[in-house]
This record gives sequence, structure tokens and C-alpha cells, in this order.
Amino acid sequence: MTSELDESLDKSNIKCVLVGDSAIGKSCLAARITNNTFHTEYLPTLFDNYAVTVIVQNEPYVLSLFDTPGQDEYIRLRTMSYMKCDVFAVCFSVVKRESYKHVSDIWLPEIRRYLPNTPFLLVGTQTDLRQSGVTTGGGVNGSNNNPLKPVVSSAEGVKMADRLGAHCYVECSALNQTGIQTVKHKLIRAAQDIGQGKGGIVGDDDLSDSCTKCGCQIV
Repeated sequence: MTSELDESLDKSNIKCVLVGDSAIGKSCLAARITNNTFHTEYLPTLFDNYAVTVIVQNEPYVLSLFDTPGQDEYIRLRTMSYMKCDVFAVCFSVVKRESYKHVSDIWLPEIRRYLPNTPFLLVGTQTDLRQSGVTTGGGVNGSNNNPLKPVVSSAEGVKMADRLGAHCYVECSALNQTGIQTVKHKLIRAAQDIGQGKGGIVGDDDLSDSCTKCGCQIV
């Protein structure tokens, strides 16, 4: 009886670790998901822990988000937070192409070194900056002497997610809240392995259909 209770508790408490480069919106994403706030100033993260309750098929799930620093000097501390992780959110900014490249060069190899079988979502952040034409560290326009690479497209995100074996690719903006509910929803689905499976880009337009299929309600 005790073991059954422990197993039930384990399944209803989901730990998600957010990884990715610094200054790409991980902390803003975590704050928006859990308490619907937005950080207007950038403050480097050491470690933060957030939590939110999600109802899936009339059952409550506590989604705990562990926000980690992206700097190299914190690697030993950062990897300690991977213990008992149920799902990763591997993040990059759609207006920082270098952060996109680092997903396959740095972040996926790191999490696979410690947890080779843990599912992950590929999350493209700061889509509001893409839409407004604002870019950082590689933008739409540039001089002839220093051309800038374009922002990361949705198609590129889908392609990388498929290539790396992500549960799915999700885009979001913590500023205007686009895709936030979808990220929350898909983290639960990935950790619990419920719903329709992998592949493609998922947005808020898909959320109502997905919720109908798997009985999810976002709160």
C-alpha cells in the first residue's frame, strides 16, 4: 500500500529543469508559467524554484520548475539540479541564433550525459522580439561589412526538435503570454507520456484540441 501511494505521489509531482544560455528568457518563462508575472529587468539567475498546479484528467499535478544559470562557471551546481528530473525544457531565444546553435552543441550533450532517457521539450523564447524585428546577437539586418544572421524560424525549430528527438517544439513569449499555456501543457504530457506523441510545432491554437483529446485543463 505504501509503495502504491509513493508511486502515485511521484507521478503527481513533476520536476522540470530549464536549461539554455543566459539572458534568453528562462526566468521570465518560469515566472509567467507559475505566477503570471513578467520580469522587466534582467537579473542573472543562480537558482530559482517555481511551482504551479495543472489539472490533467481531473487529477492535480504539481509542476515544479527549476531555473538554472547558463554560465559555464556554474556547471557543477547546475547539474546537481538534474537529480530526479522528469522533463527538461531546453530553451533558446529565437532572436539569438547562437543560443539555438548551443542547444545541440552544449545543452543536449550536457543533459544526456546525466539523464540519457529523460524527455525534453525544445522551447523557442522571446517570439515577441522576432515579430517586432528586434534582434540581439544576430538579427535581420546588418551592414555589408558585418552581415547579421537571420532570426531562428519556426521551421528551423521543428527541424532541430525532430533531429534531436525532442517531445515537440514549442514557441512562446513571456512578455505577451503567447504559447505559455502550451508550454505548461506539453511539459506535463511529456513527463507523463500522455496524448498524441511527438513531432511538429505546437502553439496555443492547438491547445484546445489537445485538451479535448487528453482531458487536460490548465489552471
